[in-house]
Amino acid sequence: MSIFLLYVSAFILCFCIVWYCIPRILLWALTQRLIDKPNKRKVHTVTASRLGGLCFFPGIFFTITICTIIASFFPDELKLPTTTYKGLLNIKILSSLSAFFLMYIIGVIDDIKGISYKKKLVYQIIAALLIITSGTWIHNMCGVFGLYEIPIYLGIPLTVLFIIFILNSINLIDGIDGLSSGISIIITIEFIILFYIVDLQLPLLLAFTMLGMLVSFIRYNLFGVDKMKYKIFMGDSGSLLIGTILSYFAISGSQLGINSDILSIQETFIISASALIVPCLDTLRVVYHRIKCGKSMFHPDKNHIHHKLMATGLSQRKTLATILSLVLFFILLNWLLFQLININFILIVDTIIYIIIHKRITKKIKTFRESQNLQNN
Repeated sequence: MSIFLLYVSAFILCFCIVWYCIPRILLWALTQRLIDKPNKRKVHTVTASRLGGLCFFPGIFFTITICTIIASFFPDELKLPTTTYKGLLNIKILSSLSAFFLMYIIGVIDDIKGISYKKKLVYQIIAALLIITSGTWIHNMCGVFGLYEIPIYLGIPLTVLFIIFILNSINLIDGIDGLSSGISIIITIEFIILFYIVDLQLPLLLAFTMLGMLVSFIRYNLFGVDKMKYKIFMGDSGSLLIGTILSYFAISGSQLGINSDILSIQETFIISASALIVPCLDTLRVVYHRIKCGKSMFHPDKNHIHHKLMATGLSQRKTLATILSLVLFFILLNWLLFQLININFILIVDTIIYIIIHKRITKKIKTFRESQNLQNN
């Protein structure tokens, strides 16, 4: 048995679990009237449920447990150290899984009965601290702002803010079919490549597992269940869990270059940050806009990038394709720029390009509305 076969098995197993569970979750949600009703801030117009993420954590946990048990029978063939195939019993791994489970439960509660953003923030801080106890925290800034190693009293609060920011960015961008899951698939594939290059086996197993889950879910999310009669979304139970796992990947990946002979710390940081550029910059822009307008930063609106693109007249599918293309563009751009300029200049270039794109979208919205008014008159 090869280590690659173990990863493929994790992908297939989690794919099948989610594929089997989604239609049954939707049927149960319909019978219990746990339906996401359309409103002026939402773009869907059909019967839908927000409980697609209900099977995400069980699917991940079951898959990793089974694969870890299988690996324990073939340590020599897989060339795994004892700490790897017994990793599920390791307190560091348990800390991370506990963080994922906490955000999953909070998401489930929010999807079913709702929870205030203040309480949600408290639980997000607890989840971030659990990830930190696993040994995953920012202790090197990788040259950003000219900083490298930082003390623990700065690294821990910075890590908490970073985790909360990423998981909320993934949660907030979940506004149209396939968007959050599509972006997460791209990000996960990038981390699979990174973890494979540096041979980080447990995060790689988790990444393959999550990829199977996302690929299975996105089919139902895009095309619906029962010949498109019903829709299902991942909800907060899915987006908060995925956001937390991706923040764990990002922090782990950004710090890999410290002990790697293959990639520099700047390279691992660029790989970890590039795919997150779009959701993170969009969140910063939306928060800035809300504060500028005198609103709470937690006040919901229709100012996210997917809302603005659809306001130019694009359909949901074209909006999805545009944003996913933008994510891929920043990944490729940063890889090219890294060969030419400093990491800080890369982040500046990313920000400037995003601002220019946003300005052009705003201009197109104005043009589209003017043409609509002319047609109506």
